[in-house]
Parts: sequence; C-alpha cells; structure tokens
Amino acid sequence: MAPAIPRFRGTSCFQKVCVQFSMLTNPEGGSEFIQNEFLANHTVDPRKEIIEKFLEYTHGDGKIVVYSENVVKKRLRELAELYQAKYASEIRNRIS
Repeated sequence: MAPAIPRFRGTSCFQKVCVQFSMLTNPEGGSEFIQNEFLANHTVDPRKEIIEKFLEYTHGDGKIVVYSENVVKKRLRELAELYQAKYASEIRNRIS
C-alpha cells in the first residue's frame, strides 16, 4: 500500500507500507510445509504487527526465499530503521 494521503502517523505521501505476507515454512525439514500468513487490519498501522509476525514465523535456522529479494529487503530495512531499538538486530540477521 502506498497511499497519496498518509493513513498512519509517521508515514508520508506515497510511502510503501507492508500490509500482508504469506509464507511456507518447513520446520521439520521433511515434505510437510506449514502456511503462515498475515493480513493487516486496515484501520491501524500494521508495521509493528507485521514485523513481529515475520520474526515469529522466521525464527531458527533455515533459508528465506522470496519472489522479489530487493523489494523485500528494502521493506525490512525500513522496518529495522523504524524499530531500531527493538527489532533491528533480528531483522538484519534475517536479511544477511
């Protein structure tokens, strides 16, 4: 989402704000995958909740494969900057 009129405090015109993701995880390393997803409530700023869910679903060892690596890394870096004190190191560990 990148609205012309900022919807949430601390955002600017046309700033991209992540509102959803879907991922498959394979915690056991076998043939079974688990689908994890997040879809934001459109009435509240989703940035904190989306990063918390992303970090929850991507904990532990493993690889993260994405459709558009540059876009995903850029959004994650933006969230790391926004939540510098709380989540920055965890986010950077995921994208390194």
